Order: sequence, then C-alpha cells, then structure tokens
Amino acid sequence: MEVRKVGGYIGAEIMGVDLTTCNEETFQKIKTALWEHGFIYFRDQELTTDEYRQFGQRWGELFVNESPAIEKVPGYAEVEEIRKNPHELSNIGDEWHTDQAHQKNPCMSTILYAKVIPPYGGDTCFASTSAAYDFLSEEMRQKLQGLEAVHSQRFLLEQVAARTGDPDGRFAAGIKKSKGSESIHPVIIAHPENGKACIYVNPSYTTNFVGMTREESKPILDEIYKLILRPEFNARMQWQTNSLALWDNRQVWHYASNDYQGHLRILHRLVVKDSLQ
Repeated sequence: MEVRKVGGYIGAEIMGVDLTTCNEETFQKIKTALWEHGFIYFRDQELTTDEYRQFGQRWGELFVNESPAIEKVPGYAEVEEIRKNPHELSNIGDEWHTDQAHQKNPCMSTILYAKVIPPYGGDTCFASTSAAYDFLSEEMRQKLQGLEAVHSQRFLLEQVAARTGDPDGRFAAGIKKSKGSESIHPVIIAHPENGKACIYVNPSYTTNFVGMTREESKPILDEIYKLILRPEFNARMQWQTNSLALWDNRQVWHYASNDYQGHLRILHRLVVKDSLQ
C-alpha cells in the first residue's frame, strides 16, 4: 500500500490496494490516511454493488436518504445513484457543502464510486476546513470559539431550486418535506480521530450564528468561506471509471463541477453515519 499526497494540505491517492480483499491491518491504514488527508481515492476498483456496500459497512452504519431528489440503486436502500443525464443542465452537488449538515448527528464520511464518466469535466473539488482553521487570526479564533450555527436543509434546497429552476419539481417536494429539518452545531469542532480543530460551517446549509440574524452573520461567514476556498487549501479529483473516493465531512467541503453538458455521468454514493461529538 502506498499513500501519495495530491496537495500540501489536503488529499491523497492510495495505490496497491484491492478493496474487495484488503485485510483489517490494511483497512486501519486506510482509515488513518483519511483522517490525515481529509479525502482519499483509489483507481481501478472493480466492485459489485454488494461489495461496494460491504466496504461502506466496514466504516459504520450507513445512512438511508429519504429525499425525493435522490434516486436509489434498485434493491439497495443505502446506495444512492447520482446521475446526470445528457439532456439535463443541472447536477447534484454543484455547491460547496458538507453532506447532511442539517442532521442532529451529521454523517461522518461519504464514499463515491464512479460507474459512467463523461469524456471531460465532472471533477469533484475539495476544501480543507482544518487547514483553514490553522490560518485564522487569533482575533477570529476567539470570536468563533463558543459560537454555534444553524444548519438548514430547507436553506439548501431553496438555493438549489432557485439556481436550477427545478424543472421536475423534485426540490420543491424536498422543501415541503423538510419543514423543521435543521440543527445547531458548534462552529469550531475538534476532530474525534486526530484532534485537529475544524471549522464547521458551509455556504449550502449554514444560515446564521445562534443569537445573530442572517444579516449580522453574513459578513463573518463570507470571511470564513473566502479563507477556506484559498487555492492552497483545495484539491481536485478527476474521475475515471471504477475510481472510488472517500472524504471526511467533519473536516472537508466538496463541490461537484457541472461542466460536461450533453454527457451521461453516473456515480454511486454511500454515506456513513456518525456524530460530531
């Protein structure tokens, strides 16, 4: 097994591993690499849907997404199909976010497996909130320490619907269903595996700081977002068929590029449940 960094602050490619046969010792090394690098990926992994789900279950209990905007692989409630058809102009995930931030116990990790890849485009971009924390001024650290923020699924879906026009009404249905679907989390969290401080807010779910209005919160949030999106804290993954990527939602944002109009793209997704605590 070889771990090769892809950026100074985030990301690594893991080589020399077959995920269908890796033993417990190798799996523990993979976990350590994820905690250290924020996101990791593997090439040339030929997995059946059963093998893919079994690999996900090694990380913990899998999340079952009930959103009407998300399709499932038939017969597999936990395996989501992230599909963009050639005629569609919008895709899922083309906004910076962490998965399921509105949940009381947000999901720990996301596992994405490439089935059909367009001839160009469709990369996934990542940003390290733990690296960004290290570059906060002491004044900003003091300001953020002890603050909590509101994370809302409705806020996310309203933004997506406004941006896409919601031609088939999927996001409108999600907005209706998401009433009251929000949670409050600390703005600065300690990563439970490596102890690193991470900034836990993001543009898609975070509406405001507790005790402040959206208008009062926005300048501070915008300053944080600008820092996290500095190029040196970012990395980009170019997909290939049978590539598999994992990222740690507690310390990483991600973004799905929508730059392959007229082409089919299909990925399967598993989300591993966990708590921020």
